[in-house]
Amino acid sequence: MKKGRKMAMFISLFILIVFPLIFLILSLKTGQWKYSTYSLAPILAAGLTGILIAVRKPKE
Repeated sequence: MKKGRKMAMFISLFILIVFPLIFLILSLKTGQWKYSTYSLAPILAAGLTGILIAVRKPKE
C-alpha cells in the first residue's frame, strides 16, 4: 500500500474508533444521549467513505 492510502486508512479508522468514544464520554458526563446519537451518522459517513476510497482507489 502506498503511503497516502495507508494514511487515509489510518485517519478513517481513527474517526471510526476515537470519535464515537469522545461523544460517548461526553454523553456519559452530561447525561444527554443526543450527543452520541446525533454524532453516529456523520461519523459513519466520514469513516466508511474514507475506507472505501482508500481500498477501492486504483493502484497507481
